[in-house]
Amino acid sequence: MIRTMRVAAAVSGFTLLLASAGCRSNDINEPNDTYETATPIITGVEVLATVGQDNPDTFAIEAPAGKTVVFKLRTRGHEDCPEFTVMGPKETTLYQDQHGRCGDPALRAETQAKGVAVSGKKGSGYELRVPAAEAGKYFLRIQERKQADNTFSYSWDYGLTAGIE
Repeated sequence: MIRTMRVAAAVSGFTLLLASAGCRSNDINEPNDTYETATPIITGVEVLATVGQDNPDTFAIEAPAGKTVVFKLRTRGHEDCPEFTVMGPKETTLYQDQHGRCGDPALRAETQAKGVAVSGKKGSGYELRVPAAEAGKYFLRIQERKQADNTFSYSWDYGLTAGIE
């Protein structure tokens, strides 16, 4: 279900109606906007979620040292313009996208630790592979990229599965 808001304004004798997509209320993982409120992930169990420009999603998984954390995301609908941040134990940034626009053709790393691999593109899904140098919690933060006009709050429906290899 999408909540909508209508705004009416009188402009030179005309009424102007604007419909805003608004905040989507069907994401059962909320609140999970911060590392402190991250949704725990169970290995191999897909989490269905919705992320918006002003409402990031954060997930956490425990990993032993010497393994690889694998995050797989598949598109379920709406805007497919995510940017990702992966944090390791002790709040170490292991991967962070450049803050681009939805029209940017591909993900580009602003920060990328040794061994981190990111693949995928719009419409085909994404995979992030992160070496677990030490045991602890690993976090994936997903944010919807900004739009050129920023008039409406866009969102992306996705499925997230995580594993340890």
